[in-house]
Amino acid sequence: MDTKKLNYSDYEKVLKENGVFFSISELQGFVAGLIAAGVKLENDNFKDQIKDFINGGENLTPNVFEIVDNIAKVLISQLLGSEGITLLTPNDDAPIIDRAHALVEIAQGFLNAFISINRNTKTLSHDVQELLDDVRSISLLDENISEDDESEKLLMVLDEHMSLSIQYSFEECAAKNYASNKEMFVLEDEEESGVTKLSKEREAVHVAEAKLWEKNSKLRSR
Repeated sequence: MDTKKLNYSDYEKVLKENGVFFSISELQGFVAGLIAAGVKLENDNFKDQIKDFINGGENLTPNVFEIVDNIAKVLISQLLGSEGITLLTPNDDAPIIDRAHALVEIAQGFLNAFISINRNTKTLSHDVQELLDDVRSISLLDENISEDDESEKLLMVLDEHMSLSIQYSFEECAAKNYASNKEMFVLEDEEESGVTKLSKEREAVHVAEAKLWEKNSKLRSR
């Protein structure tokens, strides 16, 4: 099974064929939460957390572990890059209710994993604490939204905000796990607070992201 070529529907089908009744969206959110919280893929805790989440601690089939491994590696590649994260949700032709439901599941999965590792979120930076509050709001979103242009605009903004929340949480809590990419991150700030500080190169990426966000927001408001 070549999981690298699977899309949302393919993933959903494979999970159900292997007795997994969590959605691929919630699974991606959970994996993202573990990675952003600083859990390394090669750490036994990563596999144990996945088994507990999906199957009550019981072993999973090779196909399911292959899916998890692929999701994790793709996420890490995207988090260390500059193109942004691709969330696993139904395509744009699907009803908006289905896409909203998938986004809610991503937010729920992310919070479940991230907070299980970082229980005391008050030690995190103010920005990340605010983003986590936003993710909580997304996780409580009323999915019964109308099929109209305003709802489409809202969903696109929330999708982007969810991606940025994962990105910023990762950069603060997990960048230190990727020493080969330290040219993109500064692992300690001058005050030795232990909070990851971005390099000038990474700050430039975020400036570009902010400009794109502002541009898209203006286009959607027309």
